[in-house]
Amino acid sequence: MAAVCEVGILFADIAGSTRIYERLGDTRAHAVINQCFQIMGECVQAHRGVVVKTIGDELMAAFSAANQPFSCAIDIRRKFGEMPPLPLSEGSMRVAVRIGFHFGNALREQEDFFGDTVNIAARMVGLAKANQILTTGDVMDLLPASQKAMGMEFGQIEVRGRDVPVRIAQIPLEMPQQNATVLRFGDAAEQVAAGPEIKLVFETREWAVPASVRTIVFGRDPASDMILKSPHVSRSHATIERRRDKFFLVDHSTNGTSLIVGRQRPIMLLREEFGLVESGRIAFGKAGTAESDIVDFYIS
Repeated sequence: MAAVCEVGILFADIAGSTRIYERLGDTRAHAVINQCFQIMGECVQAHRGVVVKTIGDELMAAFSAANQPFSCAIDIRRKFGEMPPLPLSEGSMRVAVRIGFHFGNALREQEDFFGDTVNIAARMVGLAKANQILTTGDVMDLLPASQKAMGMEFGQIEVRGRDVPVRIAQIPLEMPQQNATVLRFGDAAEQVAAGPEIKLVFETREWAVPASVRTIVFGRDPASDMILKSPHVSRSHATIERRRDKFFLVDHSTNGTSLIVGRQRPIMLLREEFGLVESGRIAFGKAGTAESDIVDFYIS
């Protein structure tokens, strides 16, 4: 019979595992994946957690306190960073990991867990890029000051079955520089071609976003993927989300986001979302003014 308990659920996913098999062959790749699971399992045990199961190239672990998956996630990422690159016939490649976790109530049935906490943790790892750790603002609220200072909230997402959005936080490798426009993606292990791609142009810079990137965050927050400058842009202003073979612009801001496609009238979004097709222009903040940040997009 299932029982309700408080638990921290962590998912750690080996990024780009398909590419590892393609480049190394089944035998070598299987050995590498097993080595990764061993590293992750040792980290889970060291931080008083238990491995619930492995699913393909993903590990699920459970912890009794919110600070434990936080420390474990950092440890796993550090250990993966210390792994030597995999030698290939042409160059080399590093193995990367994506991690997501959440803490809250769940149903425990025998040695497995189900429910809202598990679903949110799975959503976090699904949004994470290579070498990125994502958790929720609710978890950050539970952490001691020393750990809380290491996390950075940067947005919200809607989760099915929840009336209010879930706050997202990341644990960066290092504190990013202020007042710089950047667009961050995962390393080479994450660059797996799959589905349509989107190109973004901001000011004089252009980025071809790899098909493996699922969410792009825009805002003034230094943890954003693209850091914008306008005073009318929110800290976490908007996201472009890849859902299967489609892209959606999702506004999270105070002043809204304007979408311009061809000669059509601008579409104003305020805490709303809209599907993107072909090409267009996105104005963040007060559209049509010199103070708005303009990003052009092209989908191919």
